[in-house]
Amino acid sequence: SKIMRKDLADMVVTISQITDKYDLQILNERIATQFKYLQQLEAKKAKMKLKVGQEVSFFSKLSGATPHVGKIKKINRTKAIIAIPGEFDWNVPLRLLRIEGVA
Repeated sequence: SKIMRKDLADMVVTISQITDKYDLQILNERIATQFKYLQQLEAKKAKMKLKVGQEVSFFSKLSGATPHVGKIKKINRTKAIIAIPGEFDWNVPLRLLRIEGVA
């Protein structure tokens, strides 16, 4: 497991000392908002690199260790429709896509 930074460790200690549920709820909402913001930022960055017709790969529970490889059919706000020859189309979160042919 990853070693916690000192400032983060201090925050964890401070949080563990909070006894007011309302205060914890406010903190929780703020953390959730920040997490969502970072995920959206990640998706935007990923989206900028993608184009319809581009070959991409991704892993799924069905694929196991071997990735699915297909072409982008359509790019939506957070997901892309990927056409895989001989299979059905997949609706895949942008952050899970890897551009093929790029090291």
